[in-house]
Amino acid sequence: AFAEALRHGLPVVGFEVGAVPDTVGEGGVLVPGGDQQALQDALAQFLDDPAHFQTISARAIRQGASYPDWPDTAGTIARCLDQVMEVRDE
Repeated sequence: AFAEALRHGLPVVGFEVGAVPDTVGEGGVLVPGGDQQALQDALAQFLDDPAHFQTISARAIRQGASYPDWPDTAGTIARCLDQVMEVRDE
C-alpha cells in the first residue's frame, strides 16, 4: 500500500520496521516502531502544515516512480504463469 500511495504523490507515515524505511524512503515520515504518539504527531503535522505536505508529496512522487504500477505487475505475473504452464505441459 505504501508504494501505491507514493506513486500517487500521497505522503505516508510509517513505523521504522521491516522494509518500511526502504519502501518509504524520502516520500514520507518514519516514526519509531509502535510509537502511537509519534504516529499521531506526524499525521497531524501533515494536516497542520500544508507546505510540509506539499514538500513530502513531491518527494513521494519521485520515490513512487521507482515502483512498478499494478498493470505492469499484473502483466509480469501473467507472463510468469504462462511460462509455468508451458513447462508443466511439456
